[in-house]
Amino acid sequence: MVLPCKDGLYRWSLVLGAANFVANFYSAIERAS
Repeated sequence: MVLPCKDGLYRWSLVLGAANFVANFYSAIERAS
């Protein structure tokens, strides 16, 4: 059983990771164009 706090941190890190991926993706597109 996962603790609510730990689960919240895990989901938050997933959200931050996704945002970071999108930011890197768009910056790569800007560099390529």
